[in-house]
Amino acid sequence: MLILALKDHYQKINNVDKKGFTLLEMLTVLFIIGLAASLALPNLSLVFDRIKFSNEKKSAYRSINLLSYKALSQNKDFVLFNDTKESLNNQELGLYNSAILSKVSVELPKGWSLSVEKPIFYKSSGFCSGGSILLSVGKYSYPLKLDPPYCQIQK
Repeated sequence: MLILALKDHYQKINNVDKKGFTLLEMLTVLFIIGLAASLALPNLSLVFDRIKFSNEKKSAYRSINLLSYKALSQNKDFVLFNDTKESLNNQELGLYNSAILSKVSVELPKGWSLSVEKPIFYKSSGFCSGGSILLSVGKYSYPLKLDPPYCQIQK
């Protein structure tokens, strides 16, 4: 009787559906995950740098595009020129008739610079005279043409 009871017990134990994974299956999956991570992780910092650079470039473009709106919303006439010039001469001011003309600054990300070929004038109506600018960061330069009347950078 005891032998029959042990036999029934043994059959019940072995007939139970096994739920889970073997150690070999687990190690295989962990090896594949580790291999994929070792291929992807070295390039992860490059991806973050590219995203940061792209966001800074978009931010600089946005700041330049908002100059017309800034002149319109503040109801002021602005001029955009290089910081190296102390002031505009009377001939350059003659191109743009304004009672009050103030220098406008562009908010650029750290390390970025902006150089203007010749002064760009923004009227309080939101229109501008147009011109060319050079946006630079490190060894990269982006020549941009601002076409009147709105002076928007087309991406």
